[in-house]
Amino acid sequence: MYATPTTASLTDSITVVPDTIVCLTAITSLELKCCYLTSIRAEIGNLTSLTSLRLTNCEHITSLPAEIGNLTALKTLSLINCQSLTSLPPEIGKLTALTELDLCGCPHIAPLPREIGNLTALTNLRLDHCHSLVAPLDLIDCQSLNGGSAYSN
Repeated sequence: MYATPTTASLTDSITVVPDTIVCLTAITSLELKCCYLTSIRAEIGNLTSLTSLRLTNCEHITSLPAEIGNLTALKTLSLINCQSLTSLPPEIGKLTALTELDLCGCPHIAPLPREIGNLTALTNLRLDHCHSLVAPLDLIDCQSLNGGSAYSN
């Protein structure tokens, strides 16, 4: 009998998240690096066991699907150097288990949705080099926020 994988890491030249990944409903960690994705499939919302979603240097992604809000077990959402990312969906406010949100190197993201204030478990927020954000912390009323940085130009 084969064990069900709990982690998947995809790098380089992928242009679409493979069907085999979005069918792994027991997966807990998904990492995409240096890929040519322009969007994340709505089916990502079926991966309800995910606790960590990391996209690094996926420079062509412009947004996340609303179905990201289905990932209620998610503790880490890292979108580092996703330079074309312009927005987060309001459904991000449903990620009440989220403790870490990293948007470093997303210079075109603006504004953060007001629903981000629902992330009461958030303890680490990184917004370095998010040049388009204007006073982003005034949108956040996360009492548990104790680490991270705002942004630097």
